Amino acid sequence: MIRDGKVYGSFGNIIDANVFDGAAKKPNDFTAVFNTDTSPLGHAWTTDLHLDAQGRPYALFTARASNTDINDHRFLYAGFDGAQWNVHEIARAGAFLYDGQDDYTGLGALDPNDPNVVYISTKIDPRDGDSLSHYEIFKGVTGDGGEMWKWSAITARSTVDNLRPIVPAWDERRTALLWLRGTYTSYTNYHLEVVGTLDVPENGG
Repeated sequence: MIRDGKVYGSFGNIIDANVFDGAAKKPNDFTAVFNTDTSPLGHAWTTDLHLDAQGRPYALFTARASNTDINDHRFLYAGFDGAQWNVHEIARAGAFLYDGQDDYTGLGALDPNDPNVVYISTKIDPRDGDSLSHYEIFKGVTGDGGEMWKWSAITARSTVDNLRPIVPAWDERRTALLWLRGTYTSYTNYHLEVVGTLDVPENGG
């Protein structure tokens, strides 16, 4: 966390007393969340990060099933409980998105108002492991800190891909989910539109 020009670790300790002095800290100076040196998974990429109501961080990231397997990426959920980071593999992300970017995936998003909710884009159904024709958006809900998840489909039987979901932090009585729908050949060659849904509480809002 960066606050008042200082960088803090997960335990509230100051890691960098002046973030503006041009002297960058080494990665190992920060709190370790996931160590690819000791895990069979590798090439981890951060996807989303938020703070819960207690000010504790929770995160979503991706990693390869192995350092060499670019066709099998995984989604991982991490939460800090005040004493340690707890990391859980939650779903398969499938292969890389396109040639030349081996670690690009459909990505996912956290609900900024509810650490128990995530949204992911994947070509592998997290409910049964079936392969899908296109990337679809799924909503995951956990009740035990990320160990077990219940999944439901936001999109289904699509004729194009659904990618890169995001949940804006705004009016917490309503949850907006946005994503890209279309064809993503590369980061400079794509035909996409921004689409979304809006969840409104039963009592209005």
